[in-house]
Amino acid sequence: MNQEYIMLDTKKGKVIKKVRKFNKASEFYLPPQAIENLLAHAGSLRNRTIIAFMARCGLRRNEVRGLKLEDIDWSNGWVSVMGKGAKVRTVPLPGSIISDLRLLAGKRTKGFVFLSDSSSYKGKLMSTVSIGNIVRKAGVAAKLSNPNPSLRHINPHLLRHSFARNWLAEGKRKEILRMILGHDSIRTTMDVYGEPTMEEIKKEFGDGK
Repeated sequence: MNQEYIMLDTKKGKVIKKVRKFNKASEFYLPPQAIENLLAHAGSLRNRTIIAFMARCGLRRNEVRGLKLEDIDWSNGWVSVMGKGAKVRTVPLPGSIISDLRLLAGKRTKGFVFLSDSSSYKGKLMSTVSIGNIVRKAGVAAKLSNPNPSLRHINPHLLRHSFARNWLAEGKRKEILRMILGHDSIRTTMDVYGEPTMEEIKKEFGDGK
């Protein structure tokens, strides 16, 4: 539901009506403790690593799907990510993800990082639907619901939103967030994440006294 607020333009002496959509998808996110809960209920090493890439590195579902072992710089701790428009960016990797990737890769040194484990497609590239199902099932196991009232289950893009919102909540630099997310400009990042969420507005407002 949209909510309106009125702003007075003192220079022109007239009232301007502006509409802000408080139910914008990027306003909803999971706090760090909920992310930890989700990871704890991922069900397997592969699934946990998939979720971690989205929740701790801000990758999109398709970007996670397309990751190759050759893209990982093990010594420096970062990964090259193919994003929208075939643009490549470098994303730092937390130590926990590097450790899980080593276990997951085993003796493999080439090929896609995440492979299907279903009987029909075992060893082949995962589908984006499968990644969505992994996130949804982990959310159900963790007894987490989507904070967006129009959605029921946890989904991959919520994890990317959560990464960005938690980054900003910790006071980290917006320009670095832009680079990690793969946005073309800081304006894009701020258009999506620059406005406070409704919960943040309520918190700042307090009881109104």
